[in-house]
Formats: sequence, C-alpha cells, structure tokens
Amino acid sequence: MTSADRRTFGLALLPACRPYTPSCSTYALKALHRHGALRGGRLVPGRFLRCRLGAARRQGSHDPVPG
Repeated sequence: MTSADRRTFGLALLPACRPYTPSCSTYALKALHRHGALRGGRLVPGRFLRCRLGAARRQGSHDPVPG
C-alpha cells in the first residue's frame, strides 16, 4: 500500500502540500518496520487522518514515529 501511495500521490503533490515531515508514506513504512503489523498498523491510520492540508499548525511540522 505505501509503495503504491508513493508512486500515485507522492509525485503529484507539491512539497508545500505536505504538512508533516516525514511524509505519510515514510511514516507508515517506519511505523510498520519499528513496531510490526499490529501496533504499526494502528499508528498508520491515525497519521493518515492527521496528514491533510491545514492539519499542521505550520508547514513542515515534525511528527516522528513514536519510539
């Protein structure tokens, strides 16, 4: 899913349209790798819901995967 997300949407969006760093697809890959399918799978939908235009207080807000 995240590879398809990157290919489909990543190139179409301008950097100004991405409110958080890392990008949502990078966040998903890191969350799944760091926490596994169960916990990582719960973190990813929350990030996708937060990752929309106007969601961050300012562009480029840092939202890392919890440790």
